[in-house]
Amino acid sequence: VPQELLQPDCPDPGAQLTFPVAGSDLTGVVEILGTAQVNAFSYYRFEVVFPGAETPNFIAQYDNAVENGALGSWDVSDPGRYPAGGPYRFQLVVVDIYGNTTTCTIPVNIAAPVEE
Repeated sequence: VPQELLQPDCPDPGAQLTFPVAGSDLTGVVEILGTAQVNAFSYYRFEVVFPGAETPNFIAQYDNAVENGALGSWDVSDPGRYPAGGPYRFQLVVVDIYGNTTTCTIPVNIAAPVEE
């Protein structure tokens, strides 16, 4: 796996993820924490790039800016949808009213569900 896929890429303070952290093993419903706050804010969305893929898949969209708080959640509990492994690249994309995007990308792994 190329090293750049294992590093967080969050150059702008207006789009930051504080949880989960890069390299985390995720299960169930993951609470996403961080900041989505830019000038002329319009909305933000979550996306995920599957291992070995280039194109992000849309997860959810939110209409209110957040500063250092709860951004939303991501349900990774379905192994049919999110097979165990990684690195998945989770993306926070903040969009302004002009359509400009500010992105924070972190690599995460999906842990295998625990058998009951």
